[in-house]
Amino acid sequence: MKKLLIGLTFIIAALNQSAHATDRLELGNGNDVLYPNDGLISPNNIYRLTQQTDGNLVLYKSGVAIWATFQNGTRTVIQADGNFVQFQGTTPVWASNTAQPPSTSSGHYSVGVRNDGSVYVRGPLVAWPAFDKIIIPAGVTLGGGGNPPCQMRPFPVCVFPGTPSQYDSSVSACSQSDAATYASQHGWDYGACH
Repeated sequence: MKKLLIGLTFIIAALNQSAHATDRLELGNGNDVLYPNDGLISPNNIYRLTQQTDGNLVLYKSGVAIWATFQNGTRTVIQADGNFVQFQGTTPVWASNTAQPPSTSSGHYSVGVRNDGSVYVRGPLVAWPAFDKIIIPAGVTLGGGGNPPCQMRPFPVCVFPGTPSQYDSSVSACSQSDAATYASQHGWDYGACH
């Protein structure tokens, strides 16, 4: 029985190495790239953002795809400027559009999946208040009810509007209406801060 358990342990360890999953990517820790079959998993293990072998970057909820880049990328990287970018070779094919100006981008950025399914870029970790941008909002879907999948794109929002802490950000959504609804649900304003 002991030999069987040891054998199963090695098999499970080998399977875990072939498809790396973690809770976040962090620049500077040698863990800043998603390669095919790599993924980010929410702390509650319900959501997984996976760089698939077909090149698509896909967010799953309990094994069901709910968001995708619909691109043919070979890897997705959190860059030193805070931008989360999917590449085909050396050509960018999708980006989170979270690059920060050089004066603020010399920090330590991370990307992860929250328990509600939202995907964020955070950093630099040396700055306060830290940059924290939702790049895939909670509750997104790839269609359903006969609707075809959409191409997500960024829409501007103002986070914490009317307060000293307000800042411009963006959410990825299928349409302006979806982005405005998402912003409203979170107490944000659709559009740039004033």
